[in-house]
Amino acid sequence: MAVAVLSKKGQISVEFILLVVICLIYIAGAIWPIMGQGADAAGDVKAVADAKLSSMKLAKALNQASLSSGDMKKTFNLYLGPDSVIACDFPNNEIDYTVTVSYINAISNPDTVNCSQVDVAGEPVGWRCSSSVELLSGAVAPSCPAMQTGGDTSLFRSVVVEKQAGAISVEWA
Repeated sequence: MAVAVLSKKGQISVEFILLVVICLIYIAGAIWPIMGQGADAAGDVKAVADAKLSSMKLAKALNQASLSSGDMKKTFNLYLGPDSVIACDFPNNEIDYTVTVSYINAISNPDTVNCSQVDVAGEPVGWRCSSSVELLSGAVAPSCPAMQTGGDTSLFRSVVVEKQAGAISVEWA
């Protein structure tokens, strides 16, 4: 009788171990890759959002400078993620931003961010997404150098927007 009880307990242990192994294989094979893709897509959305937020900060400072009645100086910080560009486009009265991303399916609103595939030597390396933030009509700064990051590097810089004698200037510190 003691042998029969031990045999049943051993069988239950083996079945439990097999069930745990099958669950771990499922998690490693199906769920883990999906989590990785979700994290990559979230990183791309964050990169576009960072570039847009920095462009909006710069546009806000330029608009404030154009609306001020006298001289002013505003210093603030901008963050730009990897493979991103912010540039002033004063003929069109806007701040343009461009970001290179890898998982384009994460961009949920294609009307506001235009994306096109980037090929290097015939191999797709991602998508370049760009858009712009509009400026007020008087917010023109002839000296506004572009801010750009390359590769996997990001950039955190101070920006100074200054209005002196009616002329607006932008300087990356």
